[in-house]
Amino acid sequence: MANRATGINNGLKMKHELSFKPKTSTLHARFIGTMSERECSEFFIQAASLFYNRRKRQCIIEFSQADESFFARNQLKLFFRGLIKLEITKIAFTGVTAFDNSLVKSVLESILTSESKFIYDFFNTEQEALFWLDNQNKNNDLRNSRLDNVEIQSILNKIE
Repeated sequence: MANRATGINNGLKMKHELSFKPKTSTLHARFIGTMSERECSEFFIQAASLFYNRRKRQCIIEFSQADESFFARNQLKLFFRGLIKLEITKIAFTGVTAFDNSLVKSVLESILTSESKFIYDFFNTEQEALFWLDNQNKNNDLRNSRLDNVEIQSILNKIE
C-alpha cells in the first residue's frame, strides 16, 4: 500500500500529490498549477516524512499539469535546492515540454555541486521513468558487485 500526502491551498490554484510506492521504492510527486514558497516548504515536509527511514531515495516528478509560472528560474532553484536537501539520488521527470526541459537542465546544472549530484532524465510516461530508475538501480548493483570482485582479486594476488 502506498503512503500518500496531499497539499491543497484553497487561496491559490496549486495542488500537489505525493505517494511513496514501497514496491518500487519510489516517491511519486505530481504538481497542478503554481507553487508558492509556503507550498514548496509544505511539499518538502511531506516528502521528508514519506522518505523517513528509507535508504533508497528516488522519485518521479510529474509536471504535465504544472502552471508555466512553476518553471520560472527562481522557482525552479528553490524547488531543486529542496530536492538536494532530501538527499535524493535519482529523479525521473515526466510531463515536461521541450522548452521547459532545457530550462530545467540549465537550472539544475547551475546549482548542482559535486557533493549534491543526483542523476536525472526526462520521460514521456511514468512507465518509461520506472524502467529507467530500475535499470539505474541494476547498473549500480552490477557496478558495486564488480568493485567487490576487483577487491577480492586484489587480495588473492597479495596472498599468492
